Formats: sequence, C-alpha cells, structure tokens
Amino acid sequence: LRASLDMNRDSHGAFDVTVQPVLDLFEAHRGLPADAAVREALGHVGSRHVIMEGNDVRLDDERVRVTLDGIAPGFIVDRVSDVLAAHGVESHLVNASGDIRVRGRRADGRPWHIAVQDPEKTGRYPDVIEMGSGAVSTSGSYEIYFDRHHIHHHIIDPSTGVSPTLLSSVSVIADSSLRADAMST
Repeated sequence: LRASLDMNRDSHGAFDVTVQPVLDLFEAHRGLPADAAVREALGHVGSRHVIMEGNDVRLDDERVRVTLDGIAPGFIVDRVSDVLAAHGVESHLVNASGDIRVRGRRADGRPWHIAVQDPEKTGRYPDVIEMGSGAVSTSGSYEIYFDRHHIHHHIIDPSTGVSPTLLSSVSVIADSSLRADAMST
C-alpha cells in the first residue's frame, strides 16, 4: 500500500488504488453508467483518503475502496525473484499476469526475450524486448472490459472515471516489476 501511494505521487495521480468505486460501478452496469453516478463514485476516489501512520492504515471516507490489482502482481513477481536469487538461482525469468522480472541470462547465454502481445491478437508481436536484468509489464484494454464495444475496460483514469482510449496497450520497462506494473497501469 505504501508503494501504491508512492506510485500515485510519481504518476501525478494517474495511478490510484482507490479507483475501486468506479470499477464497481462499471462492473454493476456492464456498460456505461450515468454521468451523475460516475461523478458520485469519483467523489470517493483519491489517494488522499488513505491515511498511513506507521503500519496503521485508515480510510477517511467509508465509501473509499482500494484495489491492488494494478500493483500486487508486480510486487509478488519481485518477491519471487528475490527468493530465487537468495537461494542461488542467479538466472531466472518470473512471469505472472503479464508482469515479468528477469535476472541473468538464459541457459544458452543469450538475454531473455520477452514478446509484447498484439492488442488485436493477430498472432504478431509489436516488439520483442531483450533483457538481462530488470522488469517489463504490459497493461491493455483488450483483456477485461465492461461493454460489448470494448470501450470501457479495467483501466480507469482516476481523474475522469472513464477508460483511456488513446492507446490500447502500454509496456513499461523498469528496475522492478512493482514499478513497471503500476506505471503500465
């Protein structure tokens, strides 16, 4: 949760784990809810509602809900990679939910190759990333959506309450899966 608040700050508010009320609204309507309902849900979105004092966490609004879906897989991938490294597995690739962390090289000595999925799912890869150390995460509008036209999906702009439409997929390369996961979301 602390890392989520850091990512909120680093992304100037674009990544916000308190967006769950809007996601709940889209899930309940399976389409486009009324503008007034979206505005009302947005009133309960904002990392400013998360109060952390030491290891204690409090939400200052009872309607605020938190989702760690945009950061937890990256966190888990980093922890698994750390455990492998601590047990002497110097070269490995960990993949969970599109969040990938690599260390070292493949058995043949070459760097790891990570193919970026085509959002249109045509079977081609828009990019193949070579890495020896680091993380990559891809988030896209093509996996989970709330309407038959695939316009409203699980990535929500916390300032507007709607799904971004400019891009259908974003991949981020970073030093950690946690950071790549949050920033791609």
